[in-house]
Amino acid sequence: LTRLKKPMELSWATGQPPKGWNSTCEVIAPVVRDLRLPHVVLFMSVFTGPLFGNRRSAVRESWLSNLPAGTDYRFMIGAPADISLAPVMQRELELYGDIVRLAVPDVYANLDRKALACLQYVLATFNFDYHVKIDDDIFADIRGIMRWLETAPPERAYMGGFWGGSYEFLAVHKQSNTPCFVSGPAYFLSQDVVAHVLLMNPVRERE
Repeated sequence: LTRLKKPMELSWATGQPPKGWNSTCEVIAPVVRDLRLPHVVLFMSVFTGPLFGNRRSAVRESWLSNLPAGTDYRFMIGAPADISLAPVMQRELELYGDIVRLAVPDVYANLDRKALACLQYVLATFNFDYHVKIDDDIFADIRGIMRWLETAPPERAYMGGFWGGSYEFLAVHKQSNTPCFVSGPAYFLSQDVVAHVLLMNPVRERE
């Protein structure tokens, strides 16, 4: 994975959570897979915004242009603040068929809700082994990632960074103590972790 020419080191974290991580549940229940759903080893949710059609085109023409077997993807977009963009997005969806329109406003303050709505869609639509959330300004070596996944633990798997807080979180949630949270550019979750995240954090309206 590369963002602005800076490589991301890949390593699995399946043991103790990092310092500052508040775990509300010690045990992750096993996932009952729906075998009626299409199976993929890796499902990729590419986070993008209503205004970033040029980025989506660049991604389609580069690392998404020759995907290996066992992979699938969708671009994840929330509801645009400017309703005039809706017809443009609909035409792009009809042309490529690779856009999921999530029922949350697509603004920075709603990234948590967008992430949960994305996981909800993926779990209901695909029988996947691993899910990666990835931004539209990331270049991904998917074949290299697929080789790397051969060594990945099948359950309780997370790969990504952690942050201890941000001014955006402080501004939105009006808290002086920010919890540890996952880093947004890209992170991997095994299917059981996706199900557990949704169990512990159902999608709700912002109060």
